[in-house]
Amino acid sequence: MPEVHIISQSRANPHLTVVFIHGSNGNYIRSWGSNDPDSNWIYWIAEDFPDADVLSVQHEGNIWSLTDYATINDYAKTIGYTLSQMIRSERILLIGHSLGGIIAKQIALLIESDPELSPLRGKSLDFCFIATPHLGGNFDFARSIVRFIPNRLLGLVFGWNLEIQDINDRYLETRKKRFGGVLCFAERRRFFGLKLMKESSAFIPDSRAVNLPISKHHKAICKLKSKQDAIYLCVAKLGEYSRKRTLVGESSFEIDRSLIDRAFR
Repeated sequence: MPEVHIISQSRANPHLTVVFIHGSNGNYIRSWGSNDPDSNWIYWIAEDFPDADVLSVQHEGNIWSLTDYATINDYAKTIGYTLSQMIRSERILLIGHSLGGIIAKQIALLIESDPELSPLRGKSLDFCFIATPHLGGNFDFARSIVRFIPNRLLGLVFGWNLEIQDINDRYLETRKKRFGGVLCFAERRRFFGLKLMKESSAFIPDSRAVNLPISKHHKAICKLKSKQDAIYLCVAKLGEYSRKRTLVGESSFEIDRSLIDRAFR
């Protein structure tokens, strides 16, 4: 059963809620860093945004499980319903790593259509996708072998799961009308000799999305070393934008090029 943990909570009415959703076989704390608050950026966000609520999701999604028959929609609905009972702000920033990014997109789509998530309808949504396989993984050669395995989440890696393609298509269409800023980070390094996804799968093909390659592998990309990390700088910028933007008539989110240059020096 997915759980939503409170990392920090604003004493006053929060201007923003930041929600972290980990990837396959992850942990709501350790997926983002160590148990030490000084070494984990979910706590840095809480420190730098005292007027925000920071939440982190724990779910059981595991692409390698032989007993998990759940779909992305199953996880998104349960997590989305829990969030609908906890979120107090009008602005939400969803941060997802790998599978967590796909779940975040499906939550956003369910908000528009599922009556049980109606408390979140009309709220302002921004997104940060970290090594999220929007179009599946980089293992086309294995599709014929694994496509009959009951765990539908396995298709995230091997690319045959039509559910993620449908989610991506509907997300792109809805984004044009409803959603705000989007950050996408793609891994550049290989994991045990393999590059798990192509940049074309990790990026959102939208002129308003900020797509950046990061020189880390799939597991390390979501564990940040300092506040000067490119991901942290960009997320903090998006958080500021999320906090200040109005629900109507908002301007397009953009990352200052000097900020990116400073992060990559």
